[in-house]
Amino acid sequence: VPPAPADPAGIAPLVAAAAGHLPDLLLIEEAGDVATLVAAARAALGGARVVAVTGAGITGSGALLRAAWRHHPVPSYLRGVVVGLPVPLLCPSCREELPLGAGEAADLGLPPSATGYAHAPGCAACGDTGCGEGRLLAEVIPCGRQLGDLLDRGGDFVPGALRDQAVRLLEAGEISPESYLRAVTA
Repeated sequence: VPPAPADPAGIAPLVAAAAGHLPDLLLIEEAGDVATLVAAARAALGGARVVAVTGAGITGSGALLRAAWRHHPVPSYLRGVVVGLPVPLLCPSCREELPLGAGEAADLGLPPSATGYAHAPGCAACGDTGCGEGRLLAEVIPCGRQLGDLLDRGGDFVPGALRDQAVRLLEAGEISPESYLRAVTA
């Protein structure tokens, strides 16, 4: 299902129409509203495997799932949620130590690091961006108590395993403190 239909009614009618053809797999590129999630749920109840992607980020996706969770029987058809955070790795050619004291790091909300922090000012190899390859941090949260707890918690929708992955990358000097903070407060 395309992310931007020409129909002003949104994607939900397209999802419903596609589900009527009894597909084995239905991929929804942008399930950014409750109506689309409900249409996806109906397709799943009809036997299709449904993958619905939201581009709303962790906080926006959490709010969307919270709304669906409270007003529709989401747990009855939702098997789980895959939470993904793209993070840019630092350019290995220009990566250097970032002199940041423990007090400054704590003030910024960074976890303590025995190895220090790194940043990349940019060079010819990275086109002066300071970025190398990217990495996708991902976690699968099965539908159940853990997902319910995350949704009930409110705004903080970054699961612990994603936070742990980001901490490991920060401690290894592979991501900057800025990238870490963007990832865990997404």
